[in-house]
Amino acid sequence: MSDSAEFVICFLGAIKAGVVPVPLNTRLSSEDYAYIFSDSRADACVISEHLVDIVLKNIQTSQCTCRW
Repeated sequence: MSDSAEFVICFLGAIKAGVVPVPLNTRLSSEDYAYIFSDSRADACVISEHLVDIVLKNIQTSQCTCRW
C-alpha cells in the first residue's frame, strides 16, 4: 500500500488482530517482491490498486500461500 490513512488503519488493525504485518517498499524489484513473499510465508496480502499486477505476478512465482 502507498503511504496513506488506509495503510495506518490496516497496519494497526493487523497488530490488534495478532497478525505480523510485513510492510514493503512500493519501489522494490519483482525479484525482491518474490523473495519477500516466499520468505515471509504470507497468508494474506493487502495492496493498493496500482500494485495489483506486480504483486499477483510475484505471488504466483513464490512459495507464498496467498490466494487471489
